[in-house]
Amino acid sequence: FNDHGYSTEEDEHDTYVISTRQSAVLADQVSVRGTKLQYYSSTGQPIYLGLPTITSQEPNTELWLGNKRLGDAHQAGLFGIQSVRLKASGNRTMLRKRLAILPQSFHLELKPSKQANSGFVDLHCERNLFVSIEGEQVSYKQTNIEGGKRIKVIAEGSPPADIILSISANLMADPIKVRVPFPASGALTFDKHGNGLAKRITIDDLLGARIQFFPRVDVAASYYIELKGPMRSRDAS
Repeated sequence: FNDHGYSTEEDEHDTYVISTRQSAVLADQVSVRGTKLQYYSSTGQPIYLGLPTITSQEPNTELWLGNKRLGDAHQAGLFGIQSVRLKASGNRTMLRKRLAILPQSFHLELKPSKQANSGFVDLHCERNLFVSIEGEQVSYKQTNIEGGKRIKVIAEGSPPADIILSISANLMADPIKVRVPFPASGALTFDKHGNGLAKRITIDDLLGARIQFFPRVDVAASYYIELKGPMRSRDAS
């Protein structure tokens, strides 16, 4: 560091100013604002719908996407995991940040099915999307619907708390991995060995049994449990 409390470092594309002055804290100089998806990435990163607005107190700044000026980037090249840089005069890089960006028209909806171990993920977007699902003991099947696609997700046994959607709207960039709750609704019953509990059971079958409830993520839910004995003697046989 020099007498003014900063040093300058350069590489092929950028000039970085490393400063010890309190006024140089980037959080006070640069803001990133935009519409965000209601869910976050698998690493806890916000996901923006469309390119967010990046502003700075520094005059005459310029936004770069990768190694290109924003104006030189193709529209489709905005999406995916992008390295965004905000440059000031003298080629100084004020901000370098990896952002998760999906098309502005993207919409995601979770829908339960009649079974608690399965559900649907509806994706709507004006652009073509390539989607896969990551999750332990989870299978899925995609079908086209109006304005997008529907993914039926099925869990083997008890559903996981959440699943990861790997979404790509730009094959030239890394896909965005979105963490969403498993779209389950209802209840599952298991015996002491972890197997599904039969509908006709004995008192011994209840020992060590457990129930897992899966309320819908968008509405309140209440449950009640009712055990019925055989109505006639032959039903008990």
